[in-house]
Amino acid sequence: GLRREWYYLITQELVKAEYGMVEASAGDCYAFQLATHIDSKAGDTITGAQSVVRGELERLVDHLHFAGQILGKCIVDHQLCSFHFTPAVYKKLLLQPFTVEDLEAIDRELFHSLEWVLESNADEEDLGMYMSVDTRDTDGNHVSVNLVEGGSEIAVTEANKMEFVRKMI
Repeated sequence: GLRREWYYLITQELVKAEYGMVEASAGDCYAFQLATHIDSKAGDTITGAQSVVRGELERLVDHLHFAGQILGKCIVDHQLCSFHFTPAVYKKLLLQPFTVEDLEAIDRELFHSLEWVLESNADEEDLGMYMSVDTRDTDGNHVSVNLVEGGSEIAVTEANKMEFVRKMI
């Protein structure tokens, strides 16, 4: 009755785009993942070049904390949420490591690229890849980030391709 409707409405509110906490996953419009800008604002991305005004980060942390309390209350009261997360979100909550397969629901292009790297024999063919990645910072500027010390000088080979994929995840 009323309790179920309240949980339905409040969990629908949590996934609204205006709050910027979650976004629809690449593979399933009904599954959500943490918004891609959240890790960058926390300084937890591959570039580490992003910075954020402290007040904005604190607001985001407060919203995520509140969302966690609501989802915890759903569990305690045996109520269903009106949405679900991608497996990668659950793995992050359970402190389990990500795998390449987890990327498929988040970023299919990256998933297929890393899958190709794993299937290729890097000793027989030149992959033309180095232990670095080109990306953009929060201002849209092009930056190249080494995945390992001196990564822009280290070619991806059969011996180090697993490390390359692990660093990319």
